[in-house]
Amino acid sequence: MSAPSTVAAALASLLDTAPSWLPQVDHWEIAEDTDTWILSGQLAGDPREAEAFRLLAPVMERATTPHSDDGRLVKVPFEWDGVTGQVWYLRPVERYVVPERCASCPTLLADAGNQFVRLGGRGAPVICVPCRDRMHEAWVREAAVRELGALPMPVGPEPQEFREDGVYPQGTAQRVQQRALAFEYLASAKPASTELVAGLAKTVRDVRDHQHPAWEDLYCLNLLSYMGERMGPVLRRLLDAEARVAELEAAPRTVYRASHDSIPMGLYRTAAEARKHCETELLRKYPETAKVEHWWSEDEDTVDQPEDGEAELFAHVTPRGMEPGRTWLTGYVVTPLEVASEYDAEADE
Repeated sequence: MSAPSTVAAALASLLDTAPSWLPQVDHWEIAEDTDTWILSGQLAGDPREAEAFRLLAPVMERATTPHSDDGRLVKVPFEWDGVTGQVWYLRPVERYVVPERCASCPTLLADAGNQFVRLGGRGAPVICVPCRDRMHEAWVREAAVRELGALPMPVGPEPQEFREDGVYPQGTAQRVQQRALAFEYLASAKPASTELVAGLAKTVRDVRDHQHPAWEDLYCLNLLSYMGERMGPVLRRLLDAEARVAELEAAPRTVYRASHDSIPMGLYRTAAEARKHCETELLRKYPETAKVEHWWSEDEDTVDQPEDGEAELFAHVTPRGMEPGRTWLTGYVVTPLEVASEYDAEADE
């Protein structure tokens, strides 16, 4: 058993030498541990757990006995001049933050006195007790029906129409009404940012892949039913809609009109398709025995890119047995048109 004076001498030597493997401590004290006196120092600062273990790693490597960790207090032993010492680290108390509202309904939680449950660890959704009970009832009901074979398991993200009475029709007759009802419920909600959608998608994945002990099955299955079977398809529908909007916004701003004698025949995304329409209509006017040659005359301003400008179709037709035939302007024209993104009153005049 080391006497206090021996420990004090070892402390003086330790302070003079300051070995490189020893992290900085807030203070040293000579403490009685069980039946002996030891050197005891608290790790300096307020580091996070990962940083604390990085600082303590060199001490652990030199230790002849393992460190202790009760979940709150970490003690790493060392020896100096025959005296036992330790550097200890106290984990900060982690307090859960109660959100302002329930994750699945508008019920106030923070400072409102309403009972709530957290569906998992830190970062998991927090819901009010009535929502938890509803989720449990729905899960029990769906599980029972599935066991009887009356309700197939979901196999894909098929969107379901929202209804206040809980019935989800697959037809399209009531979609406008149901969409209006959904907008009414979400009137006070702000549009989701890209970061929020990505974070919610990550939560859906984490819930699906979450590993948990058997006694948490009830809550985890409820959460999986809410986040996976419902939120997943909703997010997929949102992302598909945004992708379609982006596709439409990236569509060509120029279309090509095929016409004959100023009468429109059709609009096309490319000049080649518009010309094909005109050429087909021209050839239909003559029998197969006639020799028909045709070509396009483009604007002089677009000679380098002829298909970008207005073009007129010329033809030289030689009926069978009649030479030399004749050449004329057919009246077929392909005209490029700029698609306006907004109404221009001056351009309309």
